[in-house]
Amino acid sequence: MKQKTNYEQVFTSSSDGILIADTEGYVIEVNPSFEEMLGYSKKELEGRKLTALLPVPFEGEEFFTPLMAQLKDKKTVRTQHTWQRKDGELLFVDLHTTLLTEKNGTITGMLSHVRDVRTTVEIGEELKQRNSELLILTTIISFFNQFVTIGELLDSALGKVLEIMKIESGALLLYDEKGGSFVLETSKGFSPGFVATFSQIDATTHAIGSKVHKDEYVLLGDEMMAQLPEAEWWRNEQLSGCVCLPLKTKKRVYGMMIFGHRHSRFFSDQDMRLLKNIGYQIAISVENALLYKEMKDSEEKYRLLTESANIGIISFTREGKIFQFNRKAEELFGFSREEIINDSVLTLLPATHHELIERIAKQYMSSGTHKPLVQPLMDYVKRRDGSPLVLEIAYSVWGERINPLITATIRDVR
Repeated sequence: MKQKTNYEQVFTSSSDGILIADTEGYVIEVNPSFEEMLGYSKKELEGRKLTALLPVPFEGEEFFTPLMAQLKDKKTVRTQHTWQRKDGELLFVDLHTTLLTEKNGTITGMLSHVRDVRTTVEIGEELKQRNSELLILTTIISFFNQFVTIGELLDSALGKVLEIMKIESGALLLYDEKGGSFVLETSKGFSPGFVATFSQIDATTHAIGSKVHKDEYVLLGDEMMAQLPEAEWWRNEQLSGCVCLPLKTKKRVYGMMIFGHRHSRFFSDQDMRLLKNIGYQIAISVENALLYKEMKDSEEKYRLLTESANIGIISFTREGKIFQFNRKAEELFGFSREEIINDSVLTLLPATHHELIERIAKQYMSSGTHKPLVQPLMDYVKRRDGSPLVLEIAYSVWGERINPLITATIRDVR
């Protein structure tokens, strides 16, 4: 009696669904967890055929017979099936099934522990999806890093995104702060007439422009397209779906992406998640390209300044390797830039200066600062042809503390 009570407690309190059926597949007993899982009451299930009560859309009547055949060979079998609740919702269930036998070996039926594993399957599918997204992003980021100019970057980036994401049409616009609008830079797959409608989008007055400028995306279906001023153009383009997203880093919006599908295709949640991440990566690449352009512009301004200066300018590493030699320095020393770049500055400067250069470099490495010499040093040097020069030479140190760079400014005082 006690044994029976313990069995009833386990049967009733189990979090797994428990199903007992006879050898013909008719339900004998189910526990409360099974009732809750399938949405049927115990009365509705008992005495009913299992395959009739639990339709298996992908397996039909083949569910029960093969299971019993496996049980006769193995006694216990684990299987997975798609079942259907009373309300029509599909379940993916994991069954641990055991044969029920009498003492004389006669088979009387089967007992199954049933577990709903939809969550486990969904997590697995999501993980695979995330891995796929990560691979796409890694490929795109690696591709973006090849470009340093904005024009090359945007045109190539758009083509790569359309290819990998299998999107039919797209366009990239950059935000013009002075004009307060998004300006078209490149497009692929859209008709010329349609492109003309968004060649410039005001970031304040335009419905899409203002949203994107606020770091919001706009997903356009047929209903919203009809509300736009350019509705006729959108209809003529025969787009089934269109999305506009910002090109944005954590700090600012750099532009806008526009993508469109035809042939009744839509943008899924996965597409949107990926496109947002891609927009972030393009924005970072744009930011880097702008910084590179600023650096090159700054270098060019500095080069023009040093080339037009009426003083000799020589820049070199702590070890003395020359990397800058301006036009006036060429004139003073008689060496061309091509001859002297990468040579040692010690061959040009007086020997008495070598120790001074090492001292000011060490001071800079130690403190990160250099106290300029109050007076330039006046000394003799020799030109390429051996003739003497009397020069005023001043030194400054700059660059990284661990790898200081030195610049000598030189005046002819003859």
